[in-house]
Amino acid sequence: MTRTHFFLSLCCATLLAGGPEAPGKLLEKPTYFTGPAAVQTFAEGDFFYVPAKTTLKDMPVRMLELVPQLYKALMAVGLPGLGPVQVVYHNMDSDPTKVLDIEVGVMVSKGTQASAGCLVRHMAPFTCVTTVFTGSPSKIGKVYETLYPTLLAAGKTPTAESRQMVLFWEGDTSTNNMLLVQIGVR
Repeated sequence: MTRTHFFLSLCCATLLAGGPEAPGKLLEKPTYFTGPAAVQTFAEGDFFYVPAKTTLKDMPVRMLELVPQLYKALMAVGLPGLGPVQVVYHNMDSDPTKVLDIEVGVMVSKGTQASAGCLVRHMAPFTCVTTVFTGSPSKIGKVYETLYPTLLAAGKTPTAESRQMVLFWEGDTSTNNMLLVQIGVR
């Protein structure tokens, strides 16, 4: 038996040992979808960000202003971002007209200084209920409509902070955009 055949056999045996599971439903051209929810703790780190105030209603317009501002600031100081753009929401609720504080930024190396209109803060480890959302931003509310009842039913208490990591972005109307949605929990 060749080495390749051995590893293939080992992988198949491992999968079979896990027991049979029903296959998931394959979606054809969905306008949006989410993955299962999980409790995860994300590592601490330093966050280089643009602070702003907005409403959920005005969020799309504000993001068109804030993301270029963030990238311009990163380029001006020669900073490479360490990972995806993140949006941190403080005291978000379902009222689309309520003004809330947000931070749009990226993780950076420890010791990075604030500059070019951006701030830096240390983010503590973040325990949250999380899921992956794929779709256009007009459908993002659907994931929160699912996550909040899920975390409450599991006996979790939401905190005042939630986050979104932009994993892939094609544009405002694309159904291929991918975000990691995170609702802080105690």
